Amino acid sequence: MKKVAFFTIFLLLGCVCFARGQKESINFGVGLPYFIENQTVSGVDVKTEMESFAINLSGINLYNDTTGIGAYINIFFPSKFTLSAMGESATVDSSAYDFLQAMDMLIGPVFILYDSEKITVPLGAGLHIMQLLTTAGSISTSSYTFGLGANISGEYNVSEKVYFFVRLQLTLDFYSTGSAEQYVYYGGYSYKEKVNVSGALTTFGINPAIGIGFSW
Repeated sequence: MKKVAFFTIFLLLGCVCFARGQKESINFGVGLPYFIENQTVSGVDVKTEMESFAINLSGINLYNDTTGIGAYINIFFPSKFTLSAMGESATVDSSAYDFLQAMDMLIGPVFILYDSEKITVPLGAGLHIMQLLTTAGSISTSSYTFGLGANISGEYNVSEKVYFFVRLQLTLDFYSTGSAEQYVYYGGYSYKEKVNVSGALTTFGINPAIGIGFSW
């Protein structure tokens, strides 16, 4: 199921990148995303902060001079998590996990706010989805958060087909669904216990990025 989810996201990006438009572009970059999640667990307010490095892949199709559709994917490499609750906090780095994988996608309309021979300023907005998978010892978790997001980019056109960009993306998620699985060993046998969790939360994300793009 995890592999299917990742494949589906990349398939959506491919549809955006290769659907025919008046002008198409694809770009690659790196970013430093930071997320703050606030959630109530068993009546206790819990704040989780995630710092990470990210590789960005995005595609934009313009159907006229000012509007189009875009998809923006970030593959995260989290460096540490900080959890705070009831006046106490603890920080865990990525080495505490046997497996740690995260990614997000923003997909929606794109509007060109400014366009000249050298500078282009696109604004993207739409649905935001983030996935986080972890394994630590016998416990594995998977979570998906859903919300809205927007980004603004400044593109410097080196030539007609190549440009450099800087981008700031902001996201706000407000619903989460996921599960936790644990293998339990008893009497020489092992079995899997699974708990599903879903509910409201607030996750704010900020992701500054730089990179290079190609258009045709």
